[in-house]
Amino acid sequence: MGSETQWPEYIGRMQESEIEISADRMKGLSALLDYQKPPWPDGQVPLTGHWCAMFPYTQQSILGHDGHEKLGEFFPPIQYPRRMWVGGRVRYIHSLPIGKLITHRSTIKNIVDKQGKGGPMTFVTLCHEYLQDDVLMLQDEQDIVYRDASTASVKKPVISVSEQSEQRHDCDWSRTIVPDSTLLFRYSAVSFNSHRIHFDKDYVREEGYPGLLVHAPLTATLLVDFYQRNNPGKKIRKFDYIAQNPLFEGYPLSIYGQQLKNGKVSLWADDCEGTRSMTAELETDKEKTSE
Repeated sequence: MGSETQWPEYIGRMQESEIEISADRMKGLSALLDYQKPPWPDGQVPLTGHWCAMFPYTQQSILGHDGHEKLGEFFPPIQYPRRMWVGGRVRYIHSLPIGKLITHRSTIKNIVDKQGKGGPMTFVTLCHEYLQDDVLMLQDEQDIVYRDASTASVKKPVISVSEQSEQRHDCDWSRTIVPDSTLLFRYSAVSFNSHRIHFDKDYVREEGYPGLLVHAPLTATLLVDFYQRNNPGKKIRKFDYIAQNPLFEGYPLSIYGQQLKNGKVSLWADDCEGTRSMTAELETDKEKTSE
């Protein structure tokens, strides 16, 4: 396959917008995470909350069949119809404020064509920068993959309790939840995510999946929130995550966390069969030790 040299006119392309982050939208995220009131400091956007706070308000007339913006507008005209958000790297420099003007700058950092087990794919790396008064507050790199339509259907998962129980012994914290269609709909709504794979069952069958897919950023949000519930007050500086396998609505999702050295934490999510769905690592402020 080719490389980024195939897309030179798109690498470096940038779009920019300004918005005041709504307190109501953050209340919506808080309710989705099942808090009676937001647990984060007043006037601040929570970690991963920027995914629900600032996004492109794409016009209805330029949406593609999958619900995303048509390729060839900001994104290059990649030939593959299937799109997945497969990972990213977030750097928290300063807390984003609610009710203040924020500049959101998105840049296409890289485009690479690859050959995978399932066929050809194109990876796009986006760099999002969030600034207040020209001061960088948060940087978020996202990896998106485009692939061809598959002719094979994905099997329904089979719940394996013993597999999940065995995993729990290798972690410091664990939790199991069942992401139902209501949760997926609410996250799509609060993040203005119109990808049909998360709410349209007819479209999901068209793609060959057994049910609605859980959003990768929702899984990442659940991981970060899970850590914070077990470690209130900890300051997170970095969060890296990789989506490895899909999760489906109606099937148990188990999330785990393990404290590592030097302020680092390993987080992961498994499906009901014990298959790894997402791995992540976050970095917190290091503990001060007495001499």
